Amino acid sequence: MRWPWKRGGANKHLVISWSGQTLAYVLACGDGVKGHTVLGSGVRRNCAHDLGQLVEDLKAFNLEGLEVKVLLRPGQYQLLEVKAPAVAPDELRAAVRFKIRDMLDFPIDEVTLDLMRAGDGQQEGPAQL
Repeated sequence: MRWPWKRGGANKHLVISWSGQTLAYVLACGDGVKGHTVLGSGVRRNCAHDLGQLVEDLKAFNLEGLEVKVLLRPGQYQLLEVKAPAVAPDELRAAVRFKIRDMLDFPIDEVTLDLMRAGDGQQEGPAQL
């Protein structure tokens, strides 16, 4: 099955990373067998710090149909391991959000929370997230 938003043909990838007001990017094409060929790369300095300007800068890359990866720098994410709360599965995200609010380096309202189960599921006691 082909995803409707993916173009056929060339397998192009865009990798972006930013720090402060600097945005770096690499555009590559690869077939998964011979590796990748770099089609373009660069650094845009003095990107405005607001989201609207960043979106405009990214639109210049003509992203439609590209596979895009964002490389986060160590100060742009935080990885925590916590015991899974004993709640219903549909309440897990909210319970973890409440549990970690005092463990974060930034306000909980600015957090995008992803949950991953740790371990092989054979350990006793509550699961780790």
